[in-house]
Amino acid sequence: MKSVIYARVSSKEQEREGYSIPAQLNKCRELADKEGYKVAKEFIDVESAKQPGRTNFNKMVEYIKDDSVDTIICHKVDRLCRNFKDYVTIDDLKVKPLFVEEEFADNAAGKLTFGLKVLLAKHYIDNLSDEVKKGLHQKLSQGEWPGKAPYGYRNASKGVVEVDPVAAGNVVYLYKTYATGQYGLRPLRKKFKEDGLVYTPKVSTPPKSQIEQILKNPFYYGLMRSKGRLYKGNHDPIISKELFDKVQGVFQAANKPRVTLHSFPYTGLMVCSNCGCAITAEIQKGRYIYYHCTGNRGECDFEYVRQEELERQFEQIIKGLHIKEEYYDLIIQTLKESHKDELEFHKQALGQLRSRQDALKQRIAKAYEDKLDGVIPEELWKEKTVKWQSEIDEIDIKLRAHSNANCAFIESGVKLIELAKKAYSLYLQRNSAERGKLLHILCSNLALKGCKVHYSYKKPFDTLVEGAKNEIWLRRTDSNRQPTG
Repeated sequence: MKSVIYARVSSKEQEREGYSIPAQLNKCRELADKEGYKVAKEFIDVESAKQPGRTNFNKMVEYIKDDSVDTIICHKVDRLCRNFKDYVTIDDLKVKPLFVEEEFADNAAGKLTFGLKVLLAKHYIDNLSDEVKKGLHQKLSQGEWPGKAPYGYRNASKGVVEVDPVAAGNVVYLYKTYATGQYGLRPLRKKFKEDGLVYTPKVSTPPKSQIEQILKNPFYYGLMRSKGRLYKGNHDPIISKELFDKVQGVFQAANKPRVTLHSFPYTGLMVCSNCGCAITAEIQKGRYIYYHCTGNRGECDFEYVRQEELERQFEQIIKGLHIKEEYYDLIIQTLKESHKDELEFHKQALGQLRSRQDALKQRIAKAYEDKLDGVIPEELWKEKTVKWQSEIDEIDIKLRAHSNANCAFIESGVKLIELAKKAYSLYLQRNSAERGKLLHILCSNLALKGCKVHYSYKKPFDTLVEGAKNEIWLRRTDSNRQPTG
């Protein structure tokens, strides 16, 4: 098994004082040797880790992504994860962190706290993302386009786009030609070139994917689409709604959707473990529901499984979740620690965003002076100002998002544990469709092999189940410290 070692001290002063980079490395090497790991590479950082961006930490992350590494060996957790975001970064690598002197990772209870910290960190980041989306929704609701203008338009000023006459002409040509129904996307691309049109000064012919994107974008008749929602824009339309609808009709005629006659509660939940295809279902003898592999990738030696048999196995999966009352103190302590991490991360993020915003405002002011002095032309000043102002607007949205991101860690964590405790009773009370949703929340990697369901629990439920199996969560100080499967 292959590992990497990571060692860090928080400042140059600590390194000069002999804060133990050599000691950290020696102990990590000893642990690697004891556990049977081959050390592929060592990474050392001598700098502050109060914020993401450690030079060799980032190099380590990239190295792990590009190579098959089984574990990261580190002296203690606070050497590896010193801020809120690092928990998520390490977890996303899908490698096992192993620590020399840390109860946090040496026992099942430690695994629970680590899993909870990862989960809550993800919760915070997801919640922050939702707040950013709310800010973008507000701009879109006001008719402003928050990003780069689509082809056929150009950014004019803050949230405002204007028609680019040449590119807009190409858009009209593509719509009118495709609306005839005589050309597919590839022939349309060829005709575009034959008719002597030029896509951009650097690209003569638009890619097929770009043509399709243009022909399906409602922006050109006045609506802005973002995350599946449509907003009325303040920009001038290039085509009519009638022409847009006609083009969509041509697309639909070329791609007739398959009609689904029945809806089954557990389709989309599992894949076939033999070939990776989706599991579908069908009704036999007018009333029995059977599940099986779609076989879309060729022949697959699959079996038909009755829905009742699947539900029997699903019930046992949910029943496997368990948590004891005596673990509540540990959990609450972890939640409090995560809340402190959130506050620190929040403070650091605000400082970074405000510093960047101030720098952009200074650039705009300097560019304006250069324009007045004739150092740069007005077109360049306008282009740079629009770009920088757009970034300032994005930072405003992120600043508000950080201010509004009320993660309520302790409350969320308690609800999580309550869900684990009540999952089985909730499952029994629900109908088949709701049971499928509950399984999706609690489990991952659901696969059907023959008639048996294979699965794993999502974090941190996997650790709760492991603790339940062990009955007593004791510190593991013997040789049984290897990563679990």
